[in-house]
Amino acid sequence: MTSLRLSLLYAWESIGAVVSPSGDMAYDWGRSYVHMPDGSTLEGKYMVVWVKEDGAWKVAVDMVN
Repeated sequence: MTSLRLSLLYAWESIGAVVSPSGDMAYDWGRSYVHMPDGSTLEGKYMVVWVKEDGAWKVAVDMVN
C-alpha cells in the first residue's frame, strides 16, 4: 500500500457571530478556503457552535461544506 501526503492550507473568514443571552453558548459562521497543492482553491461555508465550560470556550460542533 502506498501513502499519499498532501500539503493543504485551510483558512476561514468570519462573517458573523452570536452569543446567547446567558453567555454560555455562541456560534459563528463564514467562508472557508482550502488551498490545494496544485494552486487551486476550494471555497465553502462553515459554522461553529461554542459552549463555555469552566470559563473557557470549547467547540461543540464544527460544520464545513
